[in-house]
Amino acid sequence: MISAFEYVSVFISIILGLGVTQILTGIADLVHQTRRLTTLVEDLLLLAQSDAGRLKVDPAPLDLVPVIDNLQDDLDALAVERGLRIERATPEHLVAKADVRRVKIILQNLGENAVKYNRDGGCIRVSARRENGTVFVSVGNTGGAIPVEHRERLFDRFNRAGQGESIKGHGLGLNIARELARAHGGELSLARSDAEWTEFELRLPAAG
Repeated sequence: MISAFEYVSVFISIILGLGVTQILTGIADLVHQTRRLTTLVEDLLLLAQSDAGRLKVDPAPLDLVPVIDNLQDDLDALAVERGLRIERATPEHLVAKADVRRVKIILQNLGENAVKYNRDGGCIRVSARRENGTVFVSVGNTGGAIPVEHRERLFDRFNRAGQGESIKGHGLGLNIARELARAHGGELSLARSDAEWTEFELRLPAAG
C-alpha cells in the first residue's frame, strides 16, 4: 500500500518535473534540518532558564532502567551505520530521585556524543549502579582521547573539545547536561579519557 507521504511525493514530482527519489531525499533532508533547528531552540531556551535561575526540575522516585532501555533503543538505531557495538551493565531496578524529562535529555546527549566521537566499528558501554545514597550512570566509548588542554573547558558553552567543524554540533549539549544534573543536586563529570576509552559519569541522588 502506498502511503500518503509517497502520494504527495509523486504529486510534487509531477509538478516540478523531478524524480520521486529526489523529492523523497529533499523532504528527508528538510525534516532533518528542521529537527536540528528545533533541538537548538530547545537548548537555547534551557540555557536562558539556567541563566535566569529558573531551570526547574520536578524530582520524584524514578526507575532509571526503563530510561536506559530507551537510550539503548536510540543507540542501537544510531550505531548501525557506524558498525558500533553496544554493551550494557545495569541492575534490574535502579531508582533515583529525578525528573524523567530532564534525565532523558542528559542521557540522550551522552549517548549521541558516544556515537559521534567514536571510531567506526567501536564500542559504547552504558553501566549503572548505586552506592550508598547516590546513583551512578556511565556512558563510555572507544573514541579518541579528549585533548588535555581542552578538558578544563569541556563543559563550557560552545566548546568543541578541539574538534572544530569536523563533527557536527553546537557545543551546547554537555553544558546543558551538567546544568540539569546539578539542578537535581547531582553532577556530570569526565571520568576517563585516554587513547582507548572516554567515559562520562552522571551522579544523581538515590530515592529510598
